[in-house]
Amino acid sequence: MALPKLSIIVPYRDRAEHLQRFLPHVVTYFQRDKIDKDIPVNITIVEQVAGKPFNRGALRNIGVRLNPDADYYCFHDVDYLPIWADYSFPDAPTRIIWYGANVKPITPGSTETIPERYETFFGGVILMRRQHVLQVNGYPNDYWGWGWEDAELRARCIAEDLPIQYRDGTFEALPHVNQGFTTGLKPTEANERNHATLNARIEEMQASKAPYKDNGVSTVKFEIIERKRPRDQHGNEAANIEKVTVDFELAP
Repeated sequence: MALPKLSIIVPYRDRAEHLQRFLPHVVTYFQRDKIDKDIPVNITIVEQVAGKPFNRGALRNIGVRLNPDADYYCFHDVDYLPIWADYSFPDAPTRIIWYGANVKPITPGSTETIPERYETFFGGVILMRRQHVLQVNGYPNDYWGWGWEDAELRARCIAEDLPIQYRDGTFEALPHVNQGFTTGLKPTEANERNHATLNARIEEMQASKAPYKDNGVSTVKFEIIERKRPRDQHGNEAANIEKVTVDFELAP
């Protein structure tokens, strides 16, 4: 009996050093891991063109639209490399990372860290069945810059009575400057703006409204600028990896 097909969606811009480590690591992981090596998997790097603040939610939604035949999706940040994890078909929306994401330095080598709350952290590496993604209409499309689109996805799942599950995987976190906080753990402007948007959305959901029905996978409009498959050391195209550069009809 064939296993469900997994599509790994990686939102991306200006992290070439991370991507150069991510792709070979993840390819090797799925070739050799004793739990996950038989999963039929493809990887889509969805790259946002320059000119607007980064929009992770829209890029993840575009990744879903580009992979309509997947049975389930993994929304995967490019700066997390799996060491021990479980990417198998989930019963419900599932966070599969904890160790490596639970405490993050503001900048590489900094002693200032950002601790995550186990019960509410729903970012980094997430698994969702296709029907559940469509049920909650994926991620919001209007969070620009850093943060909180993951928290709205979690709120959408709760509003739709989808339980949140956890698999405490171990990942290597690649160092980078955090865009959500400055020295002294002061939130950045983008952090505060997106947090305010999240609070307003949660109030709407609590008022028995569903503001996400017209803001998500079903409504994101985009233009494909380029599609290409990376080549291995022998010059052969990778059959299960694609990098898609996109622009979208959205603005902050």
